[in-house]
Amino acid sequence: MYDGLKIKLLILFISVIIVGFTVILYFADTSLAWDLEKISSCILINFWLFFMAPSLRGSYLRNRDKSSAEWFRMGVAVGASRIFLPILFAPFYGLMYYFNLIEI
Repeated sequence: MYDGLKIKLLILFISVIIVGFTVILYFADTSLAWDLEKISSCILINFWLFFMAPSLRGSYLRNRDKSSAEWFRMGVAVGASRIFLPILFAPFYGLMYYFNLIEI
């Protein structure tokens, strides 16, 4: 089962809020000048954070019908019930979520 448009818009709104908060934190930091390193880290971190919420939602949709024992076994085998890979590769899993490419 895929999420409807209403849930996807909510996930998009959450992603925008997370990115907005991170940008505010970057502007609040006055210890560093806006040089190439700070600009590139701001862009890369915000790109990664933007896709964090949809990748975690997609991971939840894939695993939601499993029992607690199966979640525990997956957690031991893969690490936090297959949450490690969506966190690490958030842009990839986030795009898969938005374009309904996740098999459930």
